[in-house]
Amino acid sequence: ELSGYLKNKNNFNGQLKVNNLEFVNQNNQTPKSLYLQIKTDDENIDVNLKEGIILGKIKYSGNKDDALSYFKHFISSVYNPNLNDAKNKFNNQSLYTDLKIQDFNLVSELFKPLNSLVINPRTYFNININNQGSNNYIQLKSPTLKYKAFVFKNINLNIEPDFKSNFKIEEISHPYLNSLYDFTLNSQKNKETGNIQSNWKQRTSDSLYSGSVNTNIYFHEDQVNFSILNLNLLLFNKPWKLNENSNGWYNNLSFGMNNFKLKNHDQEIYLNGIYSNHRKTRSFIF
Repeated sequence: ELSGYLKNKNNFNGQLKVNNLEFVNQNNQTPKSLYLQIKTDDENIDVNLKEGIILGKIKYSGNKDDALSYFKHFISSVYNPNLNDAKNKFNNQSLYTDLKIQDFNLVSELFKPLNSLVINPRTYFNININNQGSNNYIQLKSPTLKYKAFVFKNINLNIEPDFKSNFKIEEISHPYLNSLYDFTLNSQKNKETGNIQSNWKQRTSDSLYSGSVNTNIYFHEDQVNFSILNLNLLLFNKPWKLNENSNGWYNNLSFGMNNFKLKNHDQEIYLNGIYSNHRKTRSFIF
């Protein structure tokens, strides 16, 4: 059932309701329902998802022709330290979503690469982007996510502007592999120096491999520089540590590492040199 009215190309108010949507594959026939309401005017798009795969609300305010560009701008602002010109362009626009995955089975059945993916129905995906304020974020929370034999528990992802992000998985398990616990990856921009501070850590059930890394990342116009301040690894119950601070760079022409030295008692892994598209400048020491 489709009903509503269209005042002009920018003003629409209607709803779509399907009581018995069926997807048929070789072994299964699954009835579904779908119900959504849409309302648009010159400056707003409101979508209310009441039944179906995803429940919740989507609201966008601003120039509808710039909606996709506006979302891309926010994603870029996470990684680019200076987007003031673009920010002025989108000054009066905002995007808000509050979504809950209700039934992912239909999607996983339709697309073969997703057949093995199972998403918990209590999974939430939220977006709030408004250049008038500072409370901007993208959030993903899920109690469990399964892919083939892998099980991911308590997934939390939070992304904010200026490279502030946090990604954590409480446990990653597999029936034939060691479980991984407290996988954490986060980053934060230093407002005074402009560099990005990031760290990663994890541990396993039997301590065969775990570790933590702390880095500083510097973004320039044509190059990214980084420093590894601290690195600790536990590989097969043997501790490896970074002997001294290491640094390097990456650009379109080359990648370089200086003084990367991992040490375990009398064992050592050393990396120093440059890799470039030009053969004459390819020089690495291991």
